[in-house]
Amino acid sequence: VCTTVHNIIVGKLWVDQSGEIVVKEHTTGASARVKFHPYSYFSRETPRRVTGGVFSPDGSPKFELDGTWDNSMSCAEVLSSDGDDWKTAEQQTRWVKNAPLEDSEKIYHFTAMACTLNEPEEGVAPTDARNRPDQRLMEQQNYPEANSMKLRLEEAQRVRRRAREARVAAEGPAGKMTSLTSLII
Repeated sequence: VCTTVHNIIVGKLWVDQSGEIVVKEHTTGASARVKFHPYSYFSRETPRRVTGGVFSPDGSPKFELDGTWDNSMSCAEVLSSDGDDWKTAEQQTRWVKNAPLEDSEKIYHFTAMACTLNEPEEGVAPTDARNRPDQRLMEQQNYPEANSMKLRLEEAQRVRRRAREARVAAEGPAGKMTSLTSLII
């Protein structure tokens, strides 16, 4: 699929997708073929249109897909097929874009899901960025304290790195190879 950004220099910036994609389920051999239709000023076709199908391992169509990549998608079971001519059941809406959040322009037009991606959660690696206290402060819009904390964390990292480098240098050439892993840890 090709992503095209229009009006980079002049005019209202907008994005279009075009091309085809095949998604294959390697365990069963089922697949989906989806076509992103390119936009044309001269066409009456729905902008951002997506069509396609879900196919069984033997290649026979099982579901027809139709919709737009930015608003909604529908699906219909294929009842019978003769080449590219498919008789389908009634389309059922499977996905609809959520309405924007209130004051979404203040949060870069993020969706509710995007806003939750950075929430703290148990069991993540200690190096996970969500564990950084400066990031938490920034999310609470305490920017001066977040910047101070970031500077303290970065300086502490520099001190630890210098100590590791000095330790490796003190061990000499023979110790360098065995101590390279300590640089990573």
